[in-house]
Amino acid sequence: MVSKNNQIKYEKWNANRKPHYGLRKLSIGVASVLLGTTLYWGGTTVLADTNAPVTPPTQETEQTTTNTSDSENQKSSLNLTDVKSQSNAQPNSANQGSATNELGVSSAKAVDPNTLTESKAATADDSLATGMTVSDYYKALDDKNDYYNHSNEETKSLRIINRTVTMHKPSGDETITQSIRVRGVAGSSHELIENGPVGYNLMIGFIINNNGTRSTKMLFRDRVQAKAVNGKIVFDSEADKQGYEKFMSYDKNPDFLATLPAIDESQFNVPGYSYTISPANSNLGEWTFQPFQTNSVNIEVNYKKNANHTVTYKFVDQNGQEVGTATSVSGSAGSE
Repeated sequence: MVSKNNQIKYEKWNANRKPHYGLRKLSIGVASVLLGTTLYWGGTTVLADTNAPVTPPTQETEQTTTNTSDSENQKSSLNLTDVKSQSNAQPNSANQGSATNELGVSSAKAVDPNTLTESKAATADDSLATGMTVSDYYKALDDKNDYYNHSNEETKSLRIINRTVTMHKPSGDETITQSIRVRGVAGSSHELIENGPVGYNLMIGFIINNNGTRSTKMLFRDRVQAKAVNGKIVFDSEADKQGYEKFMSYDKNPDFLATLPAIDESQFNVPGYSYTISPANSNLGEWTFQPFQTNSVNIEVNYKKNANHTVTYKFVDQNGQEVGTATSVSGSAGSE
């Protein structure tokens, strides 16, 4: 309760109030805020000369007045002009705090963008998080891609499996060359940035060369979407995560097999010569193999000239007397 003799308090209650507003640049933008209130009393109020007692406001009335004033202040503080500011300048925190405490106005609290990012990351599906940093993610893909493409990462020798047949013909050496090159692709035209999803193109296949005739075979192809959240990689979906894992382990896939067509052995024939193949157990037919567990093979075809013999046929009767004309036949042993 307020004493009825507290004249100053009564004058403040009965005074005319004039609020003052101003534009202030806050971290959330430019806002109109209540700066202060001017109270007018004395001289403009005529008090009747009466003996009627002045009834002081009750506690309920005081509480209502206070709530009304606070409500007005709150409305004023929330009457913000939605202006997007590109400036990073901060208001004078000391002056702002002083005015806020003096006027009893709650200032708008700016939200740190990092807080929003952390909140978003906390609600993400943990099963899609990898724990890898952006640099670790890039390195893992690049290293695996190098492994697919190179049999020796230090010398950058291409991963190629050859089947080479060298025919040492009498007229000169001739060669049949078959090869399969493993080709991996892992790349993107954009770099990963914070909260920026980026797609990575992942491919694995073969380039087949059959003695000058080239063809390709695609084994695996996918586009994996991922983004960086708080500097760590998070996949966009379970399918993206599975695509990444399949690319990273495809060299262990039992279906990762290469096939070279059979060699046409009619190319070995040379009239008047016989040939032998070395090694003797060489596979000249269709060849299917695992490219990460197979080495190139070299096969040689060696030739030998067939020896010619002449046979003369004479015809005699039962008494041993020659009849008819003798005939000579030439050819190699075993020929008809």
